[in-house]
Amino acid sequence: MATTPRARSRLLARSGRAQPGLFAPLVLAQAADIEALPLRDFLTNPTKLAKGLAALHQALGTDAITTAGADGLLAEAAGAELDWSSYPPVVVTHPGEAGTLPAEAAQKAVVHPRVEAAVEATIRLAATAAGDPVLVAALTGPATLASELGGEWFAGAATEGAPDVGAFLEAVGTVTLEVLKRFLEAGTNLVVLIEEAVPPAAVADHWRSVVTPLVNVTRFHQAAPVMVLGAATTEACAAVPPSMGLCVPEGTTVSGPPNRIRGVVLPWEPKEWALPPEGTPLTVTAGVVPGRCTFAETHEACRRILAG
Repeated sequence: MATTPRARSRLLARSGRAQPGLFAPLVLAQAADIEALPLRDFLTNPTKLAKGLAALHQALGTDAITTAGADGLLAEAAGAELDWSSYPPVVVTHPGEAGTLPAEAAQKAVVHPRVEAAVEATIRLAATAAGDPVLVAALTGPATLASELGGEWFAGAATEGAPDVGAFLEAVGTVTLEVLKRFLEAGTNLVVLIEEAVPPAAVADHWRSVVTPLVNVTRFHQAAPVMVLGAATTEACAAVPPSMGLCVPEGTTVSGPPNRIRGVVLPWEPKEWALPPEGTPLTVTAGVVPGRCTFAETHEACRRILAG
């Protein structure tokens, strides 16, 4: 039987199952409190990031350490500005609102200070973290990132099926793919793509063609790829490539082959977490746990889940 979390994550990647199931809430900001650092300083300091995340993992007792939390990282790395008055921060500028991204967007994204810090922390934790935890890279999904970077232009163009939407999604996908490769090469075991919604039918094929390479490179590195859908309808789940795992609220119908990862999504707020059904192979949160949630309430919620 696979015993350590990382061993179980490898089993999850191969068969879609893990016993016991993996409990991997996306918790990141609370580690900054442990290191007594402002969050933005914490997220760009690889030494403090690795140390704080390791301490947070030991305190919470979960199966995973989240080194990237789908918290505006990709949008900021691609040139957007963020409002940091709350966490996760909000995207406030849209560098792709003219329908294109700079040709060098992907090259710049992979060396952005936050990406560099998170990748370096992943490398260190892969080598030193006690208990062999799963290392999680949660990244914004391509449709959501396209909306963040393209703003109102993308919303209108996607609905109309404009001819340049495909090229824009491909450029956004390249940013995601190049950053994702860095995390996988650093030792990431579980990739979580967080999509607010599947894009309109007019551009759904373009979206699937962008998601598929993300799945392929993840599986090549023997990591498990899953998607969290904000609007997890049965129709939306059916639109996701069958090679991609899905984490959805309990009761949502998920189709696909028998080895498809079928996980459960918990709400953002730890106080709302409920015990997942017995036999659930993977439990994550709908997004990164907000900064307004204290370490104490997150710790209590994890204790409650782990106690069964």
